[in-house]
Amino acid sequence: MVPMRAIFEKLGATITFNQQTQLITAVKDGTTIKLTIGSKTAYVNGKAVPLTVKAQTIKNTTMVPLRFVSEALGATVNWYPETMTIVISGRGAVVTPPSYSFTYGNHGYGSANFSQYVEVMKYISAAKQTYPLMKLDGGGRYEALYKAYLNGDRATNYAEGTLESRGLTQAENDMGALIDNGVSVAKAEEAYKVGYIAAILLKGISNPGDGTPSSAYDALVAKKSDCDADANVSSAVFDSFGYNTAILASKNHADMVVQIEGKWYTLAAGSFEELSVTDLSARGLYVYTQPTTGSYN
Repeated sequence: MVPMRAIFEKLGATITFNQQTQLITAVKDGTTIKLTIGSKTAYVNGKAVPLTVKAQTIKNTTMVPLRFVSEALGATVNWYPETMTIVISGRGAVVTPPSYSFTYGNHGYGSANFSQYVEVMKYISAAKQTYPLMKLDGGGRYEALYKAYLNGDRATNYAEGTLESRGLTQAENDMGALIDNGVSVAKAEEAYKVGYIAAILLKGISNPGDGTPSSAYDALVAKKSDCDADANVSSAVFDSFGYNTAILASKNHADMVVQIEGKWYTLAAGSFEELSVTDLSARGLYVYTQPTTGSYN
């Protein structure tokens, strides 16, 4: 979707807006376009033109489907997905819509267009609100033992096979890499809970097995999962909590990595593991997505 007023005015149309009825009227060279926010139908000189997506307001800007610009004003529209850039031209005017800025660094989470990105961020924003509900061990039987682990208790203090031994061992498997590296108890607990939010978002999403899912949109909206789609979701969740994230990949796999108090970690099945981010190519890895802040050489 693209901003209607900025583009239509650049192409020579006059725009008026009725706040009460939410009706937008654009006039150019004998062509009158009427569009109501929230509607999937526009009218060009009285003729109904269906929209692929409802006109909507995003950050106080009226957005319309890209194709509608061409249909309404006869403009030529070119979309360059590699840079997420749109170039629109008509009657000598060339318009490059205002650059969309991502919320966290240059992370678009694999979105094919800005509309997909907006949808993804709606999911992420809603998920972030659930943080107060998150519990260690997901509120399971080892919750108290996870807390005990963070407070210094260890499985070696108990006989093997006891509830305490099992619970503390699981807690160490999940958070031991953080604690061993001196990450504060508060930050370790937060990181664990943030990771749990990502896991909940991805729960029950199936992998079609054809390698096509690659974006957070694929996972959250289309409900199709794969490793890079999952990594993009995890990256978005951790980004929303202020973490620095990236995605590293090999020939057949991709993982989100997150920086916590200076060191980088992978997160798999709820367990953090430290990961060196040097000499990536020598280890068969490459940067799939650069960090939220900074970059890998």
